[in-house]
Amino acid sequence: MRAICWIALALALGNVEDVWACSCVPHSPCGSFAATEAVFLGQVVDVRREGQMNVARIAVNRVWKGSVDPVVTVSNEADTSCSFAFPVGQRFLVYGTGSKGIFRTHMCAGGGPLRDDAPEPELPPPGGRVTGSVLNLDRAFTGGADPTMPIAGARVWVEAGGSLLATRTDGNGRFTLDGVPLGVHRVHADVGPALEAVTQVALRSPSDCGSVVIMPRPAGHITGSFVPGGGAPVDKVELYAVPVTHDWTQRDLSDSKRTTVGPSGDFAFDGVTPGRYLITVNLVSPPRVSQPFAPAYYPGVESRQEAKVIDVDNDRVSLSQPFAPQRTLPLTTIQAEIVCRDGSLPRSGLVYAKQVDDRAYFHESTYERVDGRFRVPVMQGVSYDVEGEVLVPARDASGREIGFTGRRTPAVRVEPDGLTSVVRLVVPLDRCQDSTLDGSKPQ
Repeated sequence: MRAICWIALALALGNVEDVWACSCVPHSPCGSFAATEAVFLGQVVDVRREGQMNVARIAVNRVWKGSVDPVVTVSNEADTSCSFAFPVGQRFLVYGTGSKGIFRTHMCAGGGPLRDDAPEPELPPPGGRVTGSVLNLDRAFTGGADPTMPIAGARVWVEAGGSLLATRTDGNGRFTLDGVPLGVHRVHADVGPALEAVTQVALRSPSDCGSVVIMPRPAGHITGSFVPGGGAPVDKVELYAVPVTHDWTQRDLSDSKRTTVGPSGDFAFDGVTPGRYLITVNLVSPPRVSQPFAPAYYPGVESRQEAKVIDVDNDRVSLSQPFAPQRTLPLTTIQAEIVCRDGSLPRSGLVYAKQVDDRAYFHESTYERVDGRFRVPVMQGVSYDVEGEVLVPARDASGREIGFTGRRTPAVRVEPDGLTSVVRLVVPLDRCQDSTLDGSKPQ
């Protein structure tokens, strides 16, 4: 019901410069080229704003795919983490939808601005080619410039079909491996004995190709199993590896590692810096419905003094006994109803229950409704702030419908002794007929 754009590092195609972009569904360079209607290169002449769109006029100098006029307009949604900038005077590689003189593009399609010194990309991408970059990440990065630094001269290699394909990165940290066969391969970079630098690429056919970013990380690993008492579910339970010297009075977790438990109960912390660690559950954030265990330390104790310290070097540490918390905490249910000002019920809705404890990074939620009421499972004995949300059409200044947006109710505090009553959540709408089910027009 809600879409969130997360910032992630994306490597654009060919020699297109690295950019910070919204996360995208994985797509190989060959797949991106095949999926788009037009691919062309041109110079940005000017840029203007039209409503919610950035619109660039581009003088085209090379076309690889599609029907493209000598001068075109290319639009892209503005003011989001998925938005392209169109630098005037710079070359721009467009993977666009449209034809002749009008195109639209977006960051997940591929393309982007080219550096002044970059050669034209080789398109369409050759099958069996894996391109990428080896980059160091500045972990003290707080904003502004690109937080990565290229690693030049690093040996990059893939072992495939009994043969070794190897190359070295150039001065910009980039590399190209040709002749990689179809299949799933691990791409390695040699960057020093205390670090590991590896990622995965999948070529699904002989004509497929790939593009990757390799970022070195510490070579330490911790593996083990999570087996709580009482047979509680384990899949996706969140665990932390916290340094013994961690300052528990601070919310900064940059010194800690996080992982989630798999369906079988196995877990692994990768990229662990050498040091001494405590493995914990529900110490960073309080217990919640998906992991209702009393706060505990490995191997299952609730006292830090009794916890087993894990010593990590540049190797793999396999825990000799399972992490087995013994206390599972009880759950209960909050009942809520969402109504509009006229007392009517919305077509659909979502109810959130957030623990009042300010350490609670997560909330419980449900969209399932029985007899007009939402039943949200929560922890017993805990205070919650409860909110409701419905979808309503979103309109621009002229009243034209441009999509949908969420409309939330004011929060209602629910104390542990108030769980027997139904929480009434009033959405700021005169009538629920104006709400929608999925962003479509109201019936």
